[in-house]
Amino acid sequence: MPYVIQYLLGLQGLVIVSLVNHFESVYLYALPRRKTGTCPTCGHRSSAIHGYRPPQTVKHILVGGKQLYLVLHKRRFWCNRCISAFVEELSGLSKWSRHTNLLADEILMRLRETSFAGVSRTTNLSYRVQAQTLLTRVNPSTPKWDEIMKPFVMGLDEQSFSGHEMIATITDLTHHKLLAVLPDDHKPTLKAFYDSIPIEKARLILAICTDMRPTYDTARNTHPILKKIPLVIDKYHLIADANKRVNAERLIVEEVVLKKKRQLPRKLLLKGKEHLDEKERKKLKLILTKYPDLQIYYFIKEGLREMYTKLDKLTATKFLNDLISTMYNQQEKGCSDWAKTLERHHDSILNYFDFRITNAYTEGVHTKMKLIKRQGFGYKNKEIYLRKLVLGFLPLAALISPHLFQ
Repeated sequence: MPYVIQYLLGLQGLVIVSLVNHFESVYLYALPRRKTGTCPTCGHRSSAIHGYRPPQTVKHILVGGKQLYLVLHKRRFWCNRCISAFVEELSGLSKWSRHTNLLADEILMRLRETSFAGVSRTTNLSYRVQAQTLLTRVNPSTPKWDEIMKPFVMGLDEQSFSGHEMIATITDLTHHKLLAVLPDDHKPTLKAFYDSIPIEKARLILAICTDMRPTYDTARNTHPILKKIPLVIDKYHLIADANKRVNAERLIVEEVVLKKKRQLPRKLLLKGKEHLDEKERKKLKLILTKYPDLQIYYFIKEGLREMYTKLDKLTATKFLNDLISTMYNQQEKGCSDWAKTLERHHDSILNYFDFRITNAYTEGVHTKMKLIKRQGFGYKNKEIYLRKLVLGFLPLAALISPHLFQ
C-alpha cells in the first residue's frame, strides 16, 4: 500500500501485508514497522523476538462507506534486563481495546453532531463502546486552566437535569467559553470546584456573575482569592424574580378578591411599560387602579427595570435605596420580604454598574444544552449527559490528540 494512503489512514507505523475486500468491510493484515519493542517494566528496547501472539482483529475507521478492520500480529520480545518476555504495545491502540484510537476520535466527532443511536447506525458500534469512549476522553468538571491567559468575568448558573435535580454551568463571560459543567449545584461541589482553581488563574477572575442563590456566595468564602472578588447579580435574574413576585400577587388577587371568577391578564402585567401600546396602557391603568396591592408590586418591578437604565453607579445606588425605603413604608409583608432580599444583595446588584455584564451567554449555553438533551431524547445517566454537553462546546482539538500507528 502506498505510504501516502497509509498516512491518510493513520497506519504509517504498520506494514500492510495483504488486503481482503468484502461487500461492507475491508480487512487489512498488518505487521509493526519497528524492529524493536520497548519493555514496559524497565523501558529497555529489545530486538530479540520471543514469539508471536495470535492475530488480533480490531475495528478501524470508515472509508468510503466501508468499515476497515486491522488484523494485527503482535510480537513477544525478550528483555535481557528483566529476564522476562513482554508483548509490544502499539501507539494507535489501547490495551485490551477492540477498536483503534482513531476510531475513538471519530466517535467523538460524530457524537458532537448526533445522538448515540445515530452513531450506532453509521459505525455499528454499541452504546456501551461510545459511552466508555466518552467517559475516558472527556472531563466535564476540569477546565483547561493553562489556556486561560487573560482576565475574565466568570458566569455561574444552574440548569435542570431531571425535575428538581440540577447541574451547575461555569462559563467565561468575557471570551464566551464554557469552562465546566458540575454534576450538581450543592455547596460541597461548588467549594471543591473553587478550591481546584489554581491561585494564578483565580487572580485573573474580575468578578462572578450569578443569581441570588446564597450557595454561590458562601461556597467561595474559604478560598483566599475568590472571597475578595466582587459578586454581580445578573440583572435578568433580578427582573425575572420581580416578574415572579408580580405574578404571585396576581394569583392572590384572583383567588381572594375575584374568587377565581375571572383572570387578570398575566402578559400585560409582566410586559415592560415602554412596550405597551395605547390600548394596553389604558387597560393596565384600570386594573392597577382597581387593585392597589397589585399596583405596588407592579411599581416595584418597573422601578427595578428603570434602575438599570441609570448611567452611573451613584445614581443607581440612590434610586435603589429610595425604592427599598418605599417598599418598607408599604407595611405589607410581601413587600417587606422583597425589600429584605434586595437589601441583602444590595452591593452585588449595584456591582453591575462596575462591569456592565450579564449571564446572557450562560443562558445561551443552556439553550444549546436543552437542544442536545432533546436530540438524544433525554438521558438517564448524568455522567454521560455531562460529557455529551461538554463535547458539544469544546474545540475538537482540545479532545483529540494524534493517535496514529507510529
